[in-house]
Amino acid sequence: MTSKLLGKNLIVAWLKTGETEPLSLATKSRNFKVSQKGNSIDTSVREDILANQKDKQADAPDRTAELSGLDTDVNAPDWETLEVGDTGTLTWYRRTAAEGRPKRSATATVTGSDFGSPHDGPNDWSISWDLTSGITTGTAASGEP
Repeated sequence: MTSKLLGKNLIVAWLKTGETEPLSLATKSRNFKVSQKGNSIDTSVREDILANQKDKQADAPDRTAELSGLDTDVNAPDWETLEVGDTGTLTWYRRTAAEGRPKRSATATVTGSDFGSPHDGPNDWSISWDLTSGITTGTAASGEP
C-alpha cells in the first residue's frame, strides 16, 4: 500500500530580490497550486493551410503559482508584505524543509494579491505569481528556508 502525501507538510518560501532572508508563507495558507501550460508558435504557411494542417514550434510554457489562505494574524500578516511587481525566488518543499528533502524553485514576479472579508466567514487572501524561469529541482540544505 502506498501512503499518500498530505499537504500539511508543505512549506512555501519567498525570497524577494535584494533581500537575504526568505519569508515562509505557507503556515497560514490553505492551498498552493503551481500550473504549467505548454505554448507553441504557429509557423504555418499557405501550403500548410491548403493541406488542412498547421506547422507549430514549441515555445516556453506559461508557469504560474498561487498561494491562498485565511487571515489569522491581526497585526501584520506576512502575505501583506508582497506587492504586485515584486520579483524574487519562490521555493516550495512538499515534505518539509528537512535537510535532504526535495525542493523546487523558480524566479517569479508577484502578479496579484487578493483579500476577502465575507460577513459570515473568515477573512481570506491569495497571492499569485508568474514564474519567469524554468522550475528547478534540488534538495533542502541545513537551515532552510
